[in-house]
Amino acid sequence: MTTRTLKSVLVAGGLAALLSLSSDPTLAATSSFFGSEPPDGWFWYSVTPDPEPQSEPKPEAKPKSKPMPARPPALKKAVAPDPKEPTAYSAVWIRENLPKYLNRAIDNPTRKNVLAYMYLQRLTIDKSQRFADAVEVAVKTTPALDENNRRPISSMGARLANRGADRATKRAMTELSQQLGVWFFYSSGCDYCASQSSVLKGVEEIYGIPVTAISMDGGAPPPGFASARSDEGQANRLDIDGPMGLVLVNPKSRKVVPLSHGLLARDQLVSRILLAANKAGWIDEDAYNRTRPMRADQLLSAGFAGSAEKGAPTTDNLPVSPDDVLERLVGQLEGGGTQR
Repeated sequence: MTTRTLKSVLVAGGLAALLSLSSDPTLAATSSFFGSEPPDGWFWYSVTPDPEPQSEPKPEAKPKSKPMPARPPALKKAVAPDPKEPTAYSAVWIRENLPKYLNRAIDNPTRKNVLAYMYLQRLTIDKSQRFADAVEVAVKTTPALDENNRRPISSMGARLANRGADRATKRAMTELSQQLGVWFFYSSGCDYCASQSSVLKGVEEIYGIPVTAISMDGGAPPPGFASARSDEGQANRLDIDGPMGLVLVNPKSRKVVPLSHGLLARDQLVSRILLAANKAGWIDEDAYNRTRPMRADQLLSAGFAGSAEKGAPTTDNLPVSPDDVLERLVGQLEGGGTQR
């Protein structure tokens, strides 16, 4: 007998037994003990029936939201030109972009690229020519800007200017010879020292300024000098570490000014003596300017007061307006003075 058959027999037998018990009269009398109504539950156990499950209310279907209409594409705003960008074909624009056109023409030498570069180059040359022409007109029609008025350009005028400067130089050097002298430090066997000694003797004879030869190694006097002094530490104190050196000396004030540690020609030596004397205050500015073959009183100075402060408004992005430049600098030239 199979397991399924056995289970069926057991179930059937159980049901039959239950049916036979309910038909027994003794059980019927016993059941009347509980009254007319049968007991609740099963075998005297009151069982509270499970509450019937309440059906959950179905959620109300939300109305489907209408899809939002797609936003129209934003209109592209017209890009304003960068105010910092230079104007096309201006001098600044050409300076920045001409090399780019050249590089393109070299890398890709098509007719269009080559012509574009060549025309831009021609534009640059023509701009320069127009500027040069305008400068020439401005200079020739503005005496204060004409260099011929400061230093004659013609050979005849240049010779006259040089003669006047030579006369002023001789007067100034003659006056300086009364209060100044030159110390000439030299070494034996120094060819530069021998050449410098002849230059110094010529300056001494022409202008009368005394020259003292000082031997740095105890050697004989240099050519042209009858005697020489021995160095007693002066060269070291004056930082003369080479074979020779020239120093301008004012015995009254005991002040010394270095002139050179190398060989100088006569005009170079005289020029340095005058410059050193001017800076030391031994010759006034007017006397010094007269020794120069030009009108030194017409030198402009950029160190005037009233320069534009940082962040101050300017004209055409210039640090100082053209009106201010003309007002200040033209006034200096017309007044014949120099601000220092």
